[in-house]
Amino acid sequence: MLRVNNLVVFYGESPALHGVTLNVAQRQIVVALGSNGAGKTTLLKTIASLLKAQSGSVLFRDQDITGIGAHRVVSRGIAMTPEGKHIFGRMSVLENLLIGAVTRRDPLYREERLDYVFSLFPRLKERLKQIAGTLSGGEQQMLAIARALMSGPKLLMLDEPSQGIAPLLVEKIFEAIVSVRDAGMTVLLVEQHVDEALACADYGYILQTGRIIARGSAKELRDGSDMKKMYLGIRPE
Repeated sequence: MLRVNNLVVFYGESPALHGVTLNVAQRQIVVALGSNGAGKTTLLKTIASLLKAQSGSVLFRDQDITGIGAHRVVSRGIAMTPEGKHIFGRMSVLENLLIGAVTRRDPLYREERLDYVFSLFPRLKERLKQIAGTLSGGEQQMLAIARALMSGPKLLMLDEPSQGIAPLLVEKIFEAIVSVRDAGMTVLLVEQHVDEALACADYGYILQTGRIIARGSAKELRDGSDMKKMYLGIRPE
């Protein structure tokens, strides 16, 4: 579904991605792992056309979408939840959700999408009229993911969805991610919670200083060498 080929990206004069190549198969959860500064967020932003690639290409459903503009990427069927939630704090939960469906004019479609995101995150239905900025951190992350899902994307990209969230809500968010995949959507996930990410993922890549240093099935990465376990921070059995 998604193919990234030899992607090179600079921040100013500093290289951020060095010829990154990866594939995301349809109806899979693919996770990109790595420490801060590894290039994970840069990768997502470049796919979403929020950053410009110096070279390389991004192909989505066999069409080249490299640098076509963020609004056109969304219209092609890619939605991204950025790091740090980025909800509209002064608006209600419902208003935030409807903004996610702004490109969809059919009222029936919007109702169907609302029912779907409420099935994933029942708490949001309970807080429909609540001002979004008064939600807990975990609830705000649920809202950010739900808003992205309102557009009915083919590919959902999530940047650190568990960041700064209580463990109980982290578990619920990962359960929702699996449900999204099981319903037929494709997910590209950037995470630092390694155990949780690999437990739900089908395939994974490890990035270090803008390069992919390992790749494989989630099981292969979990059961790999001691070096990988040390790098990923996976606790020994």
